[in-house]
Amino acid sequence: MDTALFKSIIKNLKNKTMKKNNFIILLFLALCFGMARNLKAQDVTETQATENTKKFKEKLKGLVALDPFKVTQEQGKSFDLTKSTEIYRQDGSIVMSGQVAEYSAQINYILIPYVNPADKNKIVLMVVRDATPEEKEAQRLLRQKAGMYVMDGIDPNGLDLSKPGTYEAIKFDANLNKDEFIKGLHQMPILKFGGRQMNSGRVAFFDEKGKLIPMLLADGSQNPVFAKYMGDVNFQHVDYCDDNGLIKAAIYRKSTLEEKRGRGQTMTVMTPIDASIVGGGGSSTNSSAQLKIIDPGNTKGVTAVGSKLEDFSAKDINGTDISLSQYKGKKVVVLNFWFTKCAPCLEEMPKLNKLVDEYQGKDVEFISFCNDDANTINEFLKTHEFKYRILPSSLKLANKYKVAAFPTNIVVDKNGKVSFYEVMYSENIDSSLKKAIDSGL
Repeated sequence: MDTALFKSIIKNLKNKTMKKNNFIILLFLALCFGMARNLKAQDVTETQATENTKKFKEKLKGLVALDPFKVTQEQGKSFDLTKSTEIYRQDGSIVMSGQVAEYSAQINYILIPYVNPADKNKIVLMVVRDATPEEKEAQRLLRQKAGMYVMDGIDPNGLDLSKPGTYEAIKFDANLNKDEFIKGLHQMPILKFGGRQMNSGRVAFFDEKGKLIPMLLADGSQNPVFAKYMGDVNFQHVDYCDDNGLIKAAIYRKSTLEEKRGRGQTMTVMTPIDASIVGGGGSSTNSSAQLKIIDPGNTKGVTAVGSKLEDFSAKDINGTDISLSQYKGKKVVVLNFWFTKCAPCLEEMPKLNKLVDEYQGKDVEFISFCNDDANTINEFLKTHEFKYRILPSSLKLANKYKVAAFPTNIVVDKNGKVSFYEVMYSENIDSSLKKAIDSGL
């Protein structure tokens, strides 16, 4: 990396004389870090890691690394992070979806684009590595200039399942005084691009009049008032954090015209919470929620490919008893986690419905877990078709399986083991599920 270039960028930024070319660089970096949302989570064994490294070295043969701070607009547009699975670490392992979300908020990492010398305008893959001190500083200034979230180190708002006390929901007093609660907290800047994480179960949300907005109702279903604020482009939440950067309050107000126009360019990432405690919730704003997903196999209790999925017992929307164990040795089970106000959940439904039709009469069972209550779901089904069996008020089960975002899709083989696990919306979800189902039949 050209150190002189970094010094030049930093000098220009500090003097507020950023050149047009540097804005192109910024757009590329924003694309890299702000749009990643649907790469597959993988369970990598030591043998697989060795094999990955060999394949990765073969992939890099003949390719040329670009300086990410010199990428042109044409090059930046040539690589679609929302669809590509060609993003690697230096050891050759594919970057998981949750880890992309983690990288997206931090300046400790940087994505290096690679091109074929025969066509230098087309990026063919990306490699994530640790950023140098110069790269970190340049990224910091570029992001601050663009109004993006800057995180140097571990995000205190990320989900850490090894510390239960840091993500369990707080039951806030319904009469909580907004002004008293935010005393000593710091107002965070409104994002213009990118995203930030939020431990939603431990955040007090207030409406524009200062009244607390519970995220859940007493029965564990999502509060429709909260859902309205989350999905309404006319409202913007202003976040407040403590001295360590931990978000503790969010206050809704009327959106500005600029904020309305920019909706969809920013995203608040929300953790799942314990539905038995009213006051928290787990949902996303404008697209699939992303989270810091713990590496499969490294954290006890996290659903990992190859692990045995714990049994559940519940009633579907028609009152019929259902459990995972009843299908063991008999059927492949496909699970979907969603809620009615989740736009990406609705977007994938037609593809999921086609899968149900395709496997009709075969040893496959399709089950969905919806956060909403039965009445809300029945109203939803009047205008939408979903052919999965539906379990209402299922947020407790979503948390049981450590579901970190919606939608989430899981395939369980006939032996009761997870063969597929994907977090967030994916354009190729139907083909990915089909492959996992077929391998289990």
